[in-house]
Amino acid sequence: MVSYALTSWRRFERQRSPTAPRVFAAFAALTHETLTSIFSPPSEGNNEIVGEINSLLHGALDMLVLRTLAGGPMHGYGITTSIEERTRHELDIRDSALYKALQRLEEAGAIDTAWGVSDNNRRAKYYSLTAAGRKMLRAETATWKRFVSAVSEVLEPKEA
Repeated sequence: MVSYALTSWRRFERQRSPTAPRVFAAFAALTHETLTSIFSPPSEGNNEIVGEINSLLHGALDMLVLRTLAGGPMHGYGITTSIEERTRHELDIRDSALYKALQRLEEAGAIDTAWGVSDNNRRAKYYSLTAAGRKMLRAETATWKRFVSAVSEVLEPKEA
């Protein structure tokens, strides 16, 4: 049932917004632990659901990284700190997840990298948003807002 709903929503989003690379960025506030506590671990018959969950998490983190870099170039630790502070530490970004997201975004042409010196005089890789990254951020933000609006209608229906 869940898998069908997720697949249907993706199909709907592709028809409405073919530029939106990840429909499920709306799940940014859900941690992997929360999602895996809701759905059982991979077993025969539910691998598709687990794959959907991982896709949701990747899209959400990618969007948060893009939004953070919209403020200017940052190194990995700065990105993590910024996201955690802006979410009042509701999100705990693991280094491995962050660097996988940065690699995906770099491969997609959404970010550029350059070596620089950090505030504590250490060599650090800095990431910056490209024009393609700004376009991706706009698309994902629009998708996020539509999805949140749709979910809010179910959670908090307006009284007629």
